[in-house]
Amino acid sequence: MDAPTTPHHPERLIVVDALRGVAALMVLLSHLPEVSGLLLVLRPLQALGHTGVSLFLVLSGFSIHYRYAQRKAAATFDAEVFWRRRAWRLYPTYGAAVVATVMIVAAAGPWPAGISWPFSAEDEPWVILVLAQVTLVGANIVAVPFVGIAWSLALEVQLYAAYAVVIKHLRRIGVWRVVGFAFALAMAWRLAAQYVTPSVPVGQFLQDGSSTTKSQVLFAQLPARWFEWMLGVAVAELRWSRVGRSKSKAGASIAIVALVASGVVYRSPLGELRLNGNSYFASDIVLDPLFGVGYAALLVAAVGMSSASVVRLAVAIRPLAIVGMFSYSLYLFHPALLQLGTRIVPAQAPNIVREAVLTIVALAGAFLLFWLVERHFLSSRPPARSVAVAGSAEAGPPVIVPEPDPDR
Repeated sequence: MDAPTTPHHPERLIVVDALRGVAALMVLLSHLPEVSGLLLVLRPLQALGHTGVSLFLVLSGFSIHYRYAQRKAAATFDAEVFWRRRAWRLYPTYGAAVVATVMIVAAAGPWPAGISWPFSAEDEPWVILVLAQVTLVGANIVAVPFVGIAWSLALEVQLYAAYAVVIKHLRRIGVWRVVGFAFALAMAWRLAAQYVTPSVPVGQFLQDGSSTTKSQVLFAQLPARWFEWMLGVAVAELRWSRVGRSKSKAGASIAIVALVASGVVYRSPLGELRLNGNSYFASDIVLDPLFGVGYAALLVAAVGMSSASVVRLAVAIRPLAIVGMFSYSLYLFHPALLQLGTRIVPAQAPNIVREAVLTIVALAGAFLLFWLVERHFLSSRPPARSVAVAGSAEAGPPVIVPEPDPDR
């Protein structure tokens, strides 16, 4: 029988921060120039770096639901407080990243050939682009000109909206039923997307690297990615149901199997099929969800570790946890910083030097954004209103639950 775990072990959160650091570094690696020479061993990781978004989605669902997972009464969810907290946590740092990116573009001048920063991305009217850039709501539909990675933040905002609708009914319906529904929706949406797109989804390219804007848009929408986010919600529920050592070991085993299988089918797609005359691989349909299962299982393994195990690992994972601390700033700001870095590194510099300088510039610039802006919003709540959980006759006095931050 698993020994019960105490919910309020602050040291446990370091493993969640470390996983955020891993996710941010994966995305950063995927956006570096293609590695070669001594760094060639990193190429498989670089190819899979974009799956750091799946890990971010799982961690986001976990972090958002963490403070609510231990509550017995669904009525404790306050939609107004929830949205105030999300806006406080998300938008100021994002706005600062947009301003900083614009300043870099203005100061550095035109980017090298092949890198464009148009204010008419995808030929959309500039008014639409401005609205999408400022509000984030449509940034996974319209290709915004600055901080293009904001497509995932738009997806995040949409996931928040879905969560705000579902949370009050989550335990009545059952969290695993909602997870199952999200999986069925993802499969149906992805098949429908293949019906109307002439290429495989973004991230799972054909041998010639072909993809289309339409496929990128369709596979960046809530129905396609809700399953991964809901897996994080389910892990938060498990966390408060006393995840113990046996579940932690099971999670580690599932994570290894799922992530290895995901990597194999990514490298060697399976089941070439046609739908409405469009060619695709059957494995493409399940690849993102499969990575989500692997990362969710990894999270189960992490939060189920004993305190002693976490303490033993603390020294090894602390650097990753530090990166996880400013992972949101790194995620937002690294594309512009990498482009700035390309103007600093001499063209004749060895690849290993080039990659090192670009990485240092990205990490240093992102930490500066964190220090100047993001750290002031880590409380995840605006100071004007308390977010203590309302008590009840059954639940006892009010209690404030520590939330892993940031949730991206």
